[in-house]
Amino acid sequence: DYFRITNEAVLVPRTPLQGLIEQFETEGFEVAFDQSVAGTLGTCVNVADTDTDYDTEKAAIIETLALYTVAGLVYTGAETGDYTFSNGQTFTYAFDFPIETPILLKATITISVNNTTRIFTTTEVRDILDTNIQALYALGNDFEPAKYLTTTDLPFASSIVLEYSVDDGSNWLSEIFEADYTDLLTYVKETDIEVIIS
Repeated sequence: DYFRITNEAVLVPRTPLQGLIEQFETEGFEVAFDQSVAGTLGTCVNVADTDTDYDTEKAAIIETLALYTVAGLVYTGAETGDYTFSNGQTFTYAFDFPIETPILLKATITISVNNTTRIFTTTEVRDILDTNIQALYALGNDFEPAKYLTTTDLPFASSIVLEYSVDDGSNWLSEIFEADYTDLLTYVKETDIEVIIS
């Protein structure tokens, strides 16, 4: 049984993703992974080839993949780089850039008829919403509007509807945006969040 289990572990390599995520975070990178195909690792790192220090960033990303993933994986991604180990063996690693989608946000807030607390300003609501999104949303995550602004955040409200638009306001959606690991929704707090309180 020992040999059977050991052989299976060798045949089906697995990467400890949480440790890998923590290592990338330690180095200052935001990452997302895809292991939906057995034996492969899709990696998306929130960098751009237009960054002034991209060559340094790319070298660090390739080195992290080389040193903190198990042998035998197939690495997928448009950006590739080689890493040579101390024994002279060279392997190729790969990663992707995020696919950024600019969004607009609209929060429609209804004041409770039973409210006895102070009603927040639109600026305060915008700040709370932005803080919550920064804490709860990340590269490759589904975008979940119902989580980012609640009556716990705004005790004066009886209902809150948070919507987003991916087409510059032509259509507004409140359902979950189901993301691929390369998806990153972006917005500018000062200009892309509308708050309606009534």
